[in-house]
Formats: sequence, C-alpha cells, structure tokens
Amino acid sequence: MKIRAHPFGNLVPPVATAVALMVAGSALAPLIDAAGKKMVASYAVFQIVWIRYAVHAFTTGTLTAVGRQGVEALKPTKVQLLRGAAQFGSTLFFMAALRTLSLTSALVIVFLAPLIVVIVRSALGLAGADRRSVLIAALGALGVLFAYAPQLTSFQPIGGLCAIVAAILLALYFLVTGHVAATSGSIVNSFHTAWPGAVLGAPFALISFANPTAPDWLILIGMGLTSALSHFLVSAAMRTPFSSSIAPAAYVEVPAGAFYAALLFGHYPTPSEIIGGVMVVVAGMCIALHLGRGKSPGP
Repeated sequence: MKIRAHPFGNLVPPVATAVALMVAGSALAPLIDAAGKKMVASYAVFQIVWIRYAVHAFTTGTLTAVGRQGVEALKPTKVQLLRGAAQFGSTLFFMAALRTLSLTSALVIVFLAPLIVVIVRSALGLAGADRRSVLIAALGALGVLFAYAPQLTSFQPIGGLCAIVAAILLALYFLVTGHVAATSGSIVNSFHTAWPGAVLGAPFALISFANPTAPDWLILIGMGLTSALSHFLVSAAMRTPFSSSIAPAAYVEVPAGAFYAALLFGHYPTPSEIIGGVMVVVAGMCIALHLGRGKSPGP
C-alpha cells in the first residue's frame, strides 16, 4: 500500500506532522463530549447523537462525492457498517453516562477501551498481545478502581455501567478499525465512521425529537462538524508510516477532557481521580509504545 506524503512537504518533519494531527484530533474529541453533556440536560440522547452523526456523515459524504474519489467511495461494506455501528453505540452509551457522571470520570472509564482490546486479543490468541501487554492492561484497570474506590458509596452505578458498555463498544470499534484504517482516504474513513449512526439512529431520534432552540442548533451542528474534523485528523495521522509510534498521543484526550470539565462545568478531578487517570493513561501509552517497537520506520 502506498502512503501519501504528509501535507507540509519538507517544512515540518513527517513524524511531527503525524503527532500534531493525532494530538489535534484527540483534543477536539472531548470538546464534543463537553457540548454533549450540556445538551443531555435538555434533549434525548438519541436525538443528540443522531444529529451529530447526521451532520458528520453529510459533511464528509459531500466532500467525498465532489472530490477525486467520487460517489463510488461512499459504497459501504459490512466491515464499515460494523465499525460505524460500534462507534455509534459507544457514543450513545457515553452520552447516557454523562447524565450522571462528570466528563472526566466518564473519559477515564471509557479509555479502558484500548486495554480491553489487548485483553481480548490475548484471550483469542491473536498477535499483538503478549504477557507484558496484558499485565500493563491490568494496571490500567486497577487505575480505574483506584480512581473510584473512595466514591463507591456515592458513585452512580447506571452511569458507570453505561461508561463500561461504551468502553467495550469502543474496543470493538478499535479492533475493526485495524482492518480498514489504511484502505481508504481520511475523509472517506470519517464518512464511514458516521453514516451507520446517521441511518440507525434516525427512527429513534425522530420518535423522541424536540425542536432545539437556535443556540442549541448551533451547538448540535457544531458537534457534528467537530466530529468530522476530529475523525479526519486522527485518520490522517494513523495513515502515516508512524501510526504505531504516535498512538500514545491519543491519550491527550483525558487531560483535555479534564480541562474542558473544569472550564465549562467547574468540575475539578479529585486526587484519586487524578492518580487513577494517570495510571490509565500511562498503561495505554506503555502498551502502544511496547507494541509499536519495530513497526515504525527508522529515521
């Protein structure tokens, strides 16, 4: 497979461009979640998520159709349907979790997803999940327990369960993404991430639809546009030859989420949440670095 040259030529080192794309895309993701948390107080979860993915799919589908790849690139496959459905389901459960959990708490739980992937691959005897990776994944799971053990008496079980289901579905999305990430352009991949949610969520969203106010329409449409941009940036980063080495940069989403939570909702993480979150981030980064050894090109 031929990898496209990065868009800034010789002005910026290719690996720096890849890292910047990954960081930018990952930092945008919790901004969408923060907007969603604001919206769940007024609208049904299905409506919020459906509008997000409908705008996302329309934007990227239009760009694909009028671009070089044309309408033919919009033709779906079963793998892309499974991938998009998993992403849609993960977002639904994550938004449901945000009804009762803080943004930081929900993100820490959901970011168990990459660790779940390692455990599943190990259980199935697949490549890329040796004993060291499984032990590191266990450290990440302990981080979540450490973060919330002091809060068990007040912890919202429904919100926590929704976040765990979101993490499991996100792990499925990651597993399937490994088969399709490098086979299409970044905008095409972004479209195929969104259209299943736009289609599957439509009937449920219309049943519970409440007409948003003008400011809320701007927020909801902005969520969809930001979703399209975030997925495009991450997909572009993962299509470079440095995808294995830059994967840890995705964990910028956790501190970015904590920043948005503090800025927009006045929620500051507790010491146990900080330590547990650090354990999850470190575990994920260690796994990505460990599995990425020998897979990225040399200087």
